[in-house]
This record gives sequence, C-alpha cells and structure tokens, in this order.
Amino acid sequence: MGISLNYVTLESCDSKDNLTAVGDGGNIADSDYPQKEGSQCVEFTVKSNSSGGVKKSSDFQAFSAIDFDLTAWFLNPVVDENGDKLINDADDGIVLRLYSSSGNYADYYQTHCKDMKGEWKGGWMLLRAGGKAGTEDANSGTWTDSDAGSIVNFAIILHTDSGDSTSKNSAKFGIDWVRRHDSIIVSGDNNGDPYTMEDIYQLDVSSDGGGVWGIVNKYGNYYDVMASIVFGDGNSGKFKTSNEYINIKNLGAVGKKPVVVNSSFQLQIGDKDTSGSIDIAKNGSIIYSSKYNDGSTGEFQIDSGSICRFYDATLSNFSDVKIQTVDIEMLSSKFHESSPVILSGGETVVNVKIKDGVGSCGVEVTGEPSEFEDCVIVADCGIFVNGSGFTGKNINLSGSTKSMKFVGSDSVTVTLIDSVFDPTTIEVV
Repeated sequence: MGISLNYVTLESCDSKDNLTAVGDGGNIADSDYPQKEGSQCVEFTVKSNSSGGVKKSSDFQAFSAIDFDLTAWFLNPVVDENGDKLINDADDGIVLRLYSSSGNYADYYQTHCKDMKGEWKGGWMLLRAGGKAGTEDANSGTWTDSDAGSIVNFAIILHTDSGDSTSKNSAKFGIDWVRRHDSIIVSGDNNGDPYTMEDIYQLDVSSDGGGVWGIVNKYGNYYDVMASIVFGDGNSGKFKTSNEYINIKNLGAVGKKPVVVNSSFQLQIGDKDTSGSIDIAKNGSIIYSSKYNDGSTGEFQIDSGSICRFYDATLSNFSDVKIQTVDIEMLSSKFHESSPVILSGGETVVNVKIKDGVGSCGVEVTGEPSEFEDCVIVADCGIFVNGSGFTGKNINLSGSTKSMKFVGSDSVTVTLIDSVFDPTTIEVV
C-alpha cells in the first residue's frame, strides 16, 4: 500500500566489474563521486575529439522497449580543470543506446539535458529511451521496429569536444542506476487523506521509494510524469488533484494506458462548492497525455467499481476516455481531443463540454441509459448509443454531421428536453 514505481533494475553500478568500455571510452573505476542511488557509482573517461562510453559487460534478459521506458543516471562534469568543455554541443553529444539481440542498435539523443543556450547541463541528469527507435527529439541507429521487442543491453555514448589536453582526456564522467519501468502505482491512502501529486513527487526525489527515480519533474503546479499512472490495486484508495497541470510523457508503454483507475479506488479532480443555490465546480486540474513514440496518445480508463468525481476537470489528448463505472459525477468539466468518451451506462453528467476533432464520436453510451444535463458536445457524431437509451436536458449538439446514432437495439428510449439538435441528423442502424 502506498506509492511505488513498477521497475526492474538493469544495472546498479555498485561495481566497475559490471561495465565495459565502448569506442574510446576507458578508465572504468569505482568512483568517489557522490552516488545518485545505491552504495556507489562508477566513473569513466572518453578521449577528446572522439566518441565512446560504457555499456553493461554482459547482456541481460531480453525485454520489449515498447512496454517500458529505460532510464540511466549520468554525471557530466561539464568542463575540465582548464575550463574547456568536455562534450560537443551537437544533439548527439550525449546518447543513450539500446542494443537488440540481433546486434542492431538505436541511439536516443538526450537533448532534454541541454540548457536554454543549447549547452549540456552539468551534474547528475537522467537519460531516457523507450518505445520504437528514436525519441521526441532525434534518433539514429541500425535497428528496425522488430528489434524493439528484444532489448538486451544499453550504453552511454559521448561525443567529446576537440582538444588534446591531458586534463580533458582524464576528465571523469559518472554512471549510476539503470532501470526499466512502466508505471507509478498509487494504492491505499495517506493516513485517511487522499494522496496527491506532491506525495508522488516527494517520493520520487527521495530514496524512500527504493531509489531516486527522476521521472517526475515539478515546475510550480506543473508536473511532468515520465510513466503511466495506475490508481489502485483492486483495494480501496484515494487520490486528489487541484489546480495542477499533469502531463503524462511516457515514451514507451505503447500497449498500456497513460491513466488507469482500478476498482474500489476514489479519484477526485477539483472541488465542489455546495454552499449556494447551485453547485459550483472549482479548483480543477488538467491531465494531458503526450504522444508515445508511435504517435498514439493512449486511453484514460476508469474501471467498474471505482469512484470518480470530476469538478472543473480537463482531460485532454487521450485517444478515448473509457468509463466503466456507475459511481461517477462530472460537473463543469471538459474533454478535449479525447474521442470518444465511452460510458457503460447509468452515469449522471452535468455541465460538461466534450470537444473532438472531425470524424470523432463525442459520447458513446453502452448498456443502461445515461443522463446528461447542460452539456455541449462538439463532434462529427455527437452521441453514439449502443444500448437501451439516453436522457438529455439542455443539450447542445454543436457541429455534428450526425447528432445521434443508435445501433444494435430494437427498443431505444431517447428523451431530449430543451435541447439544440437537428432531428434530420438522427440515424438508427
């Protein structure tokens, strides 16, 4: 119970004997540098005006890069004792390389480790790779898509700057803990209170979670999460987010879902003010799904038996939002470029805006009737009903080629009160 990262250690870097040189890399040794994780780290050098680094001495059991992100801690001293830069500022200056069982490889350029001036940052930084060959920034290598299913080794490759000084050739880089991971798991609660993004972030930057993960970055109330988030393990638990922007940026895990809410878990976005004559939603958060390397964005899945409260919430850029629960309340919330919103039936949806691109289905209802009130649905097919019915009050079906489409039911009950729609666009199949 608690917050954990689902990961497998590929190399702890607690001993130099587990690493070997690549190219013009060398001088591998147990380091005096303060380690990032574990009991110590390993150092190495790379000759000036060349390329090289380190990799694991022996292959590990093959895994699929499509299902995981791979991360490695790397320490960059930035300059030698004379103040000369060590690594070339080109995009391929720092590379995390993955090898497949066929001997092919893919190079992942680590341009996220540059500063605003386009120069490499110093100190410990987290290198990342995952998904198909290439990253959001740049890529090169010899492998094809099929190689991504059999990753057996990694390497850190550096392209060093020109110069032949002894100090530059002897400058020491560092490597520490290499792991593959897929998701952050939130289960249980925080002494009766809901867990928060701050709880996840604090565990990430400490050693309490089994290591300093480095996969959650925080900028004020903005969080970059380089993993999927799974809420719940089948038991009861709580999580709440308010006034935050949460960006799910998982490179791999193409077959997985960016966000999953499991049975019995309580997820709340924002707050509901019931002090006045009408309920007001406020303090909502935005949850956004960045694209995987294959161009998809993944599904926001809410399983049957979970409890969800969406107040002033925005779910954006998911391939769809799949809701399989009857215990959900949505008030003054928005679904942008997440198509369709799939309901299993029986939900109550109030003052919600669902906006999709052309060719999308705004809402898909299966099973028992759902009730919608004061909603705006913008889509090519506003409402798709594959069940027994639909009840709507003050519904605006805007920009729909087909306002409503009913499929696979001999008896469908539709009630629309004070609603805006074109009856000629209703289709029964």
